[in-house]
Amino acid sequence: MLEWNNFDSNKNYRIESIVKNSATHTTEKSIGTDDRYTKETSTIIFNDDIRKAAYPYEKTLKKAAELTIFVNKIMTYDISLEKSIKPSDWVMQNRRGVCVEYANLLTALLRVSGIPTRYVVGYAYSENDKKMIGHAWVEVLANDGKWIPFDPTWLQGGTIDATHIKTASLLDSNQSDRLVYTSFNSRIDWRKNEDYFEILDYKKSEIDISVDGVDLPSNGYGYIKTTVGKTSFGYECTIYDLTVASCIDNNRNTMLEIYEPERKFWTCGEEDVYWFFKPKTNENNYICPVIIYDQLGNKGEKRVNVKGHKDIKKLSIDGPETVGINQKFNLTTNAENFIFYSPDFGIHDSNLWELSISNSGNYSFYFYSDNSLATKKISVNEIKEFEIGAIIPKNSTINKNFTIILTTQNLLNKSKNAILKIEDVIEKNISFAPGETKNYEFNLSSKTPGLNKITISILGDGITTYTSSIFIYEDKNIIQQIIDAIFDFFRSIVNTISSIFS
Repeated sequence: MLEWNNFDSNKNYRIESIVKNSATHTTEKSIGTDDRYTKETSTIIFNDDIRKAAYPYEKTLKKAAELTIFVNKIMTYDISLEKSIKPSDWVMQNRRGVCVEYANLLTALLRVSGIPTRYVVGYAYSENDKKMIGHAWVEVLANDGKWIPFDPTWLQGGTIDATHIKTASLLDSNQSDRLVYTSFNSRIDWRKNEDYFEILDYKKSEIDISVDGVDLPSNGYGYIKTTVGKTSFGYECTIYDLTVASCIDNNRNTMLEIYEPERKFWTCGEEDVYWFFKPKTNENNYICPVIIYDQLGNKGEKRVNVKGHKDIKKLSIDGPETVGINQKFNLTTNAENFIFYSPDFGIHDSNLWELSISNSGNYSFYFYSDNSLATKKISVNEIKEFEIGAIIPKNSTINKNFTIILTTQNLLNKSKNAILKIEDVIEKNISFAPGETKNYEFNLSSKTPGLNKITISILGDGITTYTSSIFIYEDKNIIQQIIDAIFDFFRSIVNTISSIFS
C-alpha cells in the first residue's frame, strides 16, 4: 500500500523488488480438503464436456498431472486472446487461448474432480519471448497443507522451474488492480508501465538423461530406453515431456522411423520409458545418433549401429481393436525373451495382459523380441448408458423442503449398476435391468438464497448429467405462498397426465 498525507504536487513513484526463488519439488502426497476451492465461479464453469473429460473422478496428484497433460495436448496457443478472459466452458469448446484460458480449463477439470485448486498469477520466463512475462498457472492442495503447482501452458507440474514467481493466489481469473483515493481539488492519473526484469544470477540444475538401447539390421527393429524419476533431490513427482529425434541424411530427412516420438507422462518414482523404431531405407553400415531431450533442455544420446540383414520372425498381439470404457479384455503374444510395453501402462512381464481402461481414447501397445516388433492400437469408446429427466420447482424458501422428481433409464441391452448423485447431498446405488426405467422422488432444502444450481449425475462406466436451477427466497409472504401452492397443484396434474400418456 502507498499513502501520501500531503498531496499538493505531482507524485511519481517506482517499485523495485529483488526476488530470490528456487525450483519447487514434491514427493507423493494425498490431496487435501478445502471447499472454497472446489466450487464454480463466473470463469470456472462446469458442464457435461468438462465432467466427461475429468471422469473418472480421482483425488490424486497423478490425476492432477493427467488433466494438466490433457489440457496441454488439446489446447492451441492463440495470442489473439491475450487481452480477453474466456471461461472454462468456452475454452473446452473452442480449445484455444493463452495461459489464462489454459489455467481456467485446468481449474475446472480439477475442481469437478473434487481437487481443491487455486488460480495463480505472477511471472515466468518465456523461451519464445526470451524474457520474463506475465503468466498464470494453478496449484492444488495436498493433505499436509502445501500447494503443489501445475502449469498446463508449459507442461510442468510437481517440479516447476524457479522462474515461476508468484504474486497472487486467487479463486479464479477475475482479478483487478484497485485504487482508492480521497481528494477535494486534485485528480489522479494512474498508469502502469511495462514491467522490467533483470536476472542478477542463476544456477541451472542439470538432469542426467541416460539412454540405453540395441543395434539393429536394416530390415529389422530396434529400441532405446531411458530411466527417469530419480534426480539430485531423490525420487520426486514430476511431469516429463520427452521427445526422441533421429539422425538425418544429407537432404535433412530422418533416417529412422520412430513410433510415438513424443511422450508426456507423470511419475513419482523410477520408470523405464521405451521408444521403438526401424530404418527408413535399406542402407547398411551406418551409425545413427538418437537424441532424447526434455522440456527444460536436458538431453541424452544413443549412437545406434545399423548393420546387415537377418531373418525377422513374425510377431503378433492378439486381442480386440475396439473396447468400451471399463470393459475387461486380454492381449496375448507369441514369443519369449520379449519387451511387452505400452506408453500409458508401462512394462508387462507376461504374454497375457489383462486390461480394463477407464478413459476413452486410443492406446498403443508394442511387443518386441530379437529385432522384431508387433504393434496394436486399442480404441476405447464411450457409450451413452443412461438418460435422465427431472421435474424441479422453480422456487422455494430457505430451509423449506422441495421435491425433485426423477426419471432415469438404462439405454443399454444389458444390466447395469450405477450411482445416482444429486450435488453432494444424495448418493444412491441403482441396479438397472436392460432398458429399464426407474422413477424417484427426493426431498431437498437449501440454506443459500438466490439462484441455486442443481446437478444430477448417474455414474456408471461413464457419466450422464442433468442440470437445472431453483430460486431460493429468503422468505415468502402469505400471498406468494398461496400463488406457489396453486401453481404446484396444477403442475402436478399436468405431470400426472403426461406420465399416463407416456
